[in-house]
Amino acid sequence: SLKRLFSDASVVVTDGISGISNAQVNFSRQGTIFFQIDYIQVSSIGGRGGNVIFNAREPRDYKGTTDSSGTLEMKVPSAIYDVSVYARGYEADHDTIDLEAGKSGKLIFLLTPATGGAEVTVLDEDDNPVVGARVSLPIVGDKITGQLGVATFEEVPSGEMKGTVSIPNRASQIFVI
Repeated sequence: SLKRLFSDASVVVTDGISGISNAQVNFSRQGTIFFQIDYIQVSSIGGRGGNVIFNAREPRDYKGTTDSSGTLEMKVPSAIYDVSVYARGYEADHDTIDLEAGKSGKLIFLLTPATGGAEVTVLDEDDNPVVGARVSLPIVGDKITGQLGVATFEEVPSGEMKGTVSIPNRASQIFVI
């Protein structure tokens, strides 16, 4: 039998005074998930050898939101993760955590207030402004583009962030700022 090995992950997000609630925490797996194999039986017919192939489909990303004390606790498959934290009004931060099989890990993020905003311009295939497109940024929220195809956001955490643009009757697009 094949058993996934899990680890307990704990993330604390604070501004140095108190915990930051509703911070978005993203775990992105870097490599392999660890499994434990208790027993394998391979039978061969006619004297031929056989191969055993395990195809485990696991998500690469796990997401959660901090509670009122600024803490997120979750079980994730044991692996090495890049952990990113986004909180409205604060600069984004990230770190790496190695969650060994069956062990727990804890990260503490000390966030600083955000100082900037962002403008997202949505253009069509012919470089014309798109009016009425919905631009979404994690934690920050949604804005609708105006006459010039621009959506303006205030208090955007610094650092790399993925957003989406949704235009009626078209597929959504992902962008990075």
